[in-house]
Amino acid sequence: MNKLTFIPVIFTASLALQFLLPWWIMPIVCFVVCYILRPGLFSSFAGSFIAILILWVAGAWWADRAFDQPMSSILGSIFGGLSANMVFLLTGLTGGIVAGLSGLCGAWSSRIWLAGK
Repeated sequence: MNKLTFIPVIFTASLALQFLLPWWIMPIVCFVVCYILRPGLFSSFAGSFIAILILWVAGAWWADRAFDQPMSSILGSIFGGLSANMVFLLTGLTGGIVAGLSGLCGAWSSRIWLAGK
């Protein structure tokens, strides 16, 4: 199996489940996918990070368009005059770091489980 095929799996599963469940279903998805598919350690972190970064930046941008006055400009002014793009980037980085660490823990757990057998 190609090492990068788990990225669309994480992206689509997180997208579908975040419509129904809270935001923290995303680390569970990353953990389970990286545990089952067993990519490398760096691939599991980077792939989970990239998939959720893109998902959350796109989701924040899409949700921001629904308001009369963009929420990103309000949040940017609260956090010291950040631009809207920086607010989107910080949103994506927050989700990406959580996802990357969760995917890495899933890959480590599968290695520990297989080493014990």
